[in-house]
Amino acid sequence: MRIENRQNMVKYLKMAAGILMLLVMPVFSFFCFEYVTGNLGTISLTMRILNILWFGMVYLLFFLMTGNTRVSVPAAALLFYILSLAETFVDLFRGTPIMVWDLLAIGTAASVAGNYSFEISKEMVCSGVFLTACSVLAWFFPFKIRGWKKRVMLALGGSGAIAGFVLQFYNVIMVREWMYLNMWNLNYTYQEYGYVVATAVSMKYIAKKAPAGYSHAKLKELYRELSLDGNFQEASLAVETDLFDTPVQPVNLICIMNESLSELQVAGDFETNRSYFPFLDSLTENTVRGSLCVPVFGSLTSNTEFEFLIGDSMALLPVNSIAYQFFVQPGVLSLVSTLKAQGYRSVAMHPYPGANWNRIACYRNMGFDEFWDEEMYQDSEQLRLYVSDRADYDKIIELVDQKENPDDRLFVFNVTMQNHGGYDVRFDNFEQEVWLTGDMEGKYPKADQYLSLMLESDRAFEYLVEHFKQSDEPTMIVMFG
Repeated sequence: MRIENRQNMVKYLKMAAGILMLLVMPVFSFFCFEYVTGNLGTISLTMRILNILWFGMVYLLFFLMTGNTRVSVPAAALLFYILSLAETFVDLFRGTPIMVWDLLAIGTAASVAGNYSFEISKEMVCSGVFLTACSVLAWFFPFKIRGWKKRVMLALGGSGAIAGFVLQFYNVIMVREWMYLNMWNLNYTYQEYGYVVATAVSMKYIAKKAPAGYSHAKLKELYRELSLDGNFQEASLAVETDLFDTPVQPVNLICIMNESLSELQVAGDFETNRSYFPFLDSLTENTVRGSLCVPVFGSLTSNTEFEFLIGDSMALLPVNSIAYQFFVQPGVLSLVSTLKAQGYRSVAMHPYPGANWNRIACYRNMGFDEFWDEEMYQDSEQLRLYVSDRADYDKIIELVDQKENPDDRLFVFNVTMQNHGGYDVRFDNFEQEVWLTGDMEGKYPKADQYLSLMLESDRAFEYLVEHFKQSDEPTMIVMFG
């Protein structure tokens, strides 16, 4: 009897140890994960608890599938450990975290992995040794569910718990908008929330909706109708001008998205001491102009880029999403791919950090041949705190001058920086020349500085246009705000 009691006690102790391992391993995995990534010290207590709950859901899911902690605990621990290594290396190499949609580019990642140097850190070694020891304990002290009835009941109960947790989580963050991603720099969110919670939050930005009546069959039908009617023509940049008798294909296509530039008088009536767009207002010859509606106001610059370069509307994407962080995958069809098919070399330019708004990855995915970011603008003239439009345009001229053959086709997409907010600080390198008059005079200093910047942009654009008017290379310049 004593031997039997002792055996039962050992059995129950092993079972208790197995249950304990199932409960504590999500905690251990979370701390090891963020210890490896280096974000452990930046995650608040609330976010730590929420992360551990998410880790626990995964461990529970593995246990429901196997019915045995001997298998489920080591498997889940290994999964999170490998993910922590991958996240650390990816963040080191490209400066952004692993996102769900990176799975679409896993083939590309594997093909270039050999170009990088992988150094194992102390944190990786310590976490690996600790999790291995825990997995060994889980192997020798398993908790098993015997009998199919118990397995079914546990699966139903566990699945209900997981579903309830996930639904409640998304109800809170989506309905009450409690949590959101910092789209300017995703790393901030991952450092604040922790990797697993931040990844869970990112899922709410993924779903896209198709336009009403959209389908591949409908597109084929429209294509067939246009082809039969003779109304379908291949895309071409050839344009009619006042300078030539026949349409001309531009050799240089320069597209400029001027940061924060706008004509405020479209939205309101006011008077100023002088015109702030004298050159733009004077353009009539070989000029097409009009008002442009962009999808953002005061922020989220890259969404305007997305609509211009990709051709899709932000209206079809989830509310508050940033297209550059989610929907520009390798090989995406765009203005870049269209122009490259017509023989244009393509270069993106922006005098600010290239990693902002995930531009480095997006421009690469679109197929740009080069990206000139702030590193190419060393010692360029600044206006206030940013590279001036004129200095920016000097880089465009430099790029065109570098062509080996004047007939080589070049597409430039340039995003300026001069007019970026804010507008409430005075600078020694900036002279204010425009201000509101009448009843508004002196009341809106931010507007006065902004309008003075518009005048500087107008002068810089005149400088760029006059330069290419003297060039023998047919050049088209597209500028929008």
